[in-house]
Amino acid sequence: MDFTKDDLGRQKFADLLLGYATSLASAAVSPAGRVIAVDAPWGTGKSWIAKRLPEHFRNDSRVGRCVYVDAFQFDYHQDPFAVVTSAILEASQEHAVEVSNLKDAAIKVLKVTLPAIGKGLVRVGGRAIGVDADELMEAAIDASGEASEKAIAQMLESFAQTTATTEIFKKKLSELATANPKNAPLIVVIDELDRCRPSYALEMLERVKHLFDVPNVVFLFFIHSPALHSAIKKTYGHDINPSEYLKKFFSLTVGLPVADRPIYQYRDQSRLIAKFIESTYGGTNSSTEYEFRSSLAELAPVFDASFRDIESALLLWQIAPNKDSFDPHMYGYALLLKLTHPEQLAALRNGTLSSFELEVKRLRNARHGKNRIVEFMRDVFIYGSEPETYEDADKRSQNPLERTLPSQHASGGLQDFHRLVANLSLEYVRL
Repeated sequence: MDFTKDDLGRQKFADLLLGYATSLASAAVSPAGRVIAVDAPWGTGKSWIAKRLPEHFRNDSRVGRCVYVDAFQFDYHQDPFAVVTSAILEASQEHAVEVSNLKDAAIKVLKVTLPAIGKGLVRVGGRAIGVDADELMEAAIDASGEASEKAIAQMLESFAQTTATTEIFKKKLSELATANPKNAPLIVVIDELDRCRPSYALEMLERVKHLFDVPNVVFLFFIHSPALHSAIKKTYGHDINPSEYLKKFFSLTVGLPVADRPIYQYRDQSRLIAKFIESTYGGTNSSTEYEFRSSLAELAPVFDASFRDIESALLLWQIAPNKDSFDPHMYGYALLLKLTHPEQLAALRNGTLSSFELEVKRLRNARHGKNRIVEFMRDVFIYGSEPETYEDADKRSQNPLERTLPSQHASGGLQDFHRLVANLSLEYVRL
């Protein structure tokens, strides 16, 4: 899994990330550890890139090894520390001694932290203390001096154990990270963090900051920042500033180039989507399938559709019944509406006048040049909003509405579209 069949030019971005990561690996001081966030909306291809980084970096002498972790796959786990450590150990089997040492150190960390995790964190003075919860709570609520002293002693002992085991773990992690001839860094890719339950996502950030911050180990988090902002507010309240909070964990934030799609020319966006469809799904011998795919590529810029929207539209097309009875270009328009503006699709189904006017405005605002699909759908909706004016203009051989279709074709197109949305049996599908 690499970038050899990537027609969207994303290897260039991967190489840019590599440069940032290798520079950060040896940085003496960084504001929030050696951690980079790759921030982009859902559906823009973050995971596609993240999954290919280990293979792409494998033969690069600037990288010791690259580990991929799907955080969402393991967010049922008790502690992200064990998940990340296991991934590093699994990817480093050729260094048997260092792996064994790091494993032993990780077990000691878990022994210190798991009792509190298993029985519930005890908060003393606003801080979570990692000791046996039942015993400490029993002692802490006892008013006698003996019990209080016992609680304090346990806290101090636990703190000392935690500090010692943490430092040993960091030392062994650093040894493993440098166990290669060129002292090249270990890069850990954390993907899908924004899909995790809030508590797990924030615990992952905390563990990386406090347990994995050592020279020559760099983390790449692939995130959608608004989702993390929501998790932060849900956990700490709406008075907190999520952006400032995340600065504690990310030294550098990088946006995917695809996140800047709105500044592209319409034709550039269409070509980008067409390349994405072909590189992901291959070619097709079906003329109907080809026309449907073409409609997605041509119409995607109109709806500012993401890669994930396109994938969802192709999935819905595959499962939709009776699709061969309808025009594939219209089907593409209807599915993109369903995915990006479902309430508007419902309004069009009901024949609401304002819904036709909204689609006319949407299509007129699209700087598409001469795009026959866009022009056809625009004229269909113009007819839906002003049928009498449209037909009168035909009779007078005038074009006050800037339309290209004769009224007969526009009327037929509107009837076909009504029939399509009335029979679109996907109302209950949520993607």
